[in-house]
Amino acid sequence: DVICDAEEMTLKQGCKHTGNNRVKVLLDLHRKSYKQSKNTAAKRTIAQEIVSSIMDDASSQFLRLDELSGMYNPMSRESALACIKNSLDTATEGEKRQFRESEVKKLMDRRKKKAVLGRFERGRNGFECNLPDSSTTPTRFTTAFR
Repeated sequence: DVICDAEEMTLKQGCKHTGNNRVKVLLDLHRKSYKQSKNTAAKRTIAQEIVSSIMDDASSQFLRLDELSGMYNPMSRESALACIKNSLDTATEGEKRQFRESEVKKLMDRRKKKAVLGRFERGRNGFECNLPDSSTTPTRFTTAFR
């Protein structure tokens, strides 16, 4: 889920939530084309792609804090779109670089873990597991598990 600032209609500043980090990566990837767009319709389309990616593809939602109840309430698609457009307009280059580097590293780490797990699962059928680290010897199972 993505946490938004209710008053400013932007992403919550300083929020390290996974959904916010994911959106920041998407914002970084689309910022250049958004800034180069001359008309509002093109900018709206770019923002809609980001909102759709989060709400439809990732099955997440945009939330904002209700100060009275202390609970996070879901935002409408139009409010989420306004939040993304405002975030695209206001992010600085320093924020962009910082989040891109950290999130790309996280994505690469996840990809490596997934590859290792995939090799482990494939090797499990043959009772062998080879890890990518050359200093670690492969594990060989001599009997079948029950």
